Amino acid sequence: MSVKFDDALYRCGTIEELIELDKLVDIRLNNPNEFNKKYVNHLYCSYCKVPQLTLVHLGRNYYLRGFPNQQHSLDCSKGFECLDDKAFQDFLDNDEHSFEFVANKLEKLIDKMQCKPFRRQEMLVRTNNKRCTTEDVDNIEQNRRSIYKQIPVKSLTTPFDDDDFDKFKLFYGNVDLKLNRYNANSDNEFYSLQVFLKEHKGLICSISMKSTVGKHLLNKYNLSYNKLNRNQYLAVATSLMAKGDYKNGRLIHSDLCVIRQE
Repeated sequence: MSVKFDDALYRCGTIEELIELDKLVDIRLNNPNEFNKKYVNHLYCSYCKVPQLTLVHLGRNYYLRGFPNQQHSLDCSKGFECLDDKAFQDFLDNDEHSFEFVANKLEKLIDKMQCKPFRRQEMLVRTNNKRCTTEDVDNIEQNRRSIYKQIPVKSLTTPFDDDDFDKFKLFYGNVDLKLNRYNANSDNEFYSLQVFLKEHKGLICSISMKSTVGKHLLNKYNLSYNKLNRNQYLAVATSLMAKGDYKNGRLIHSDLCVIRQE
């Protein structure tokens, strides 16, 4: 199973540091001596800290992958097959507790970004006859590993590839946000959450939503609408579509978006 990683654990002796792919690429391109001296052979899976990772590039894109023939710990999410998109969508459409379940996973992704406790099996879902359940995965039945699936996640601050579009995923990142309102005072009013790389480095994507969802996010997270809200931790469950350089998703329920300030 080929798995790409959006971040890695840098470990050297007693020093451990979570580092995202975009920062590694920046060091590799701008200070290759530092990269080779400090990071080569010192990068590991950020979930279970077991398999070593290496930074590789394909064309203009860089990504992290594991060294050949190295296994994750038996309960690491990254060691399981990814949840099928159709099963994920069916889960959201038909399980009354699915939004609460996903919201909890979004909170955990932000915990991970903020280097708070994060279980290595956190992004696993237990399935029953190929249908997702909301059972918490604490102990994994090793003789029935096929019933567990990895929830698909993707960093917003690393490059996208074809596999990141038109599939329901949990997107996350430390970003700048701007919530815009359109067609105010009309029946067609809607909101759009624009997601930017920090430090004025450009628009990543936008996520449209009904006015009821947008208003709820404004109140819940104390955002200023039509104004840039800097240095926010965002985790959102959506499916991104790409039209040229423009990337847009749709937020169907306010529980599928979690925002936390530094």
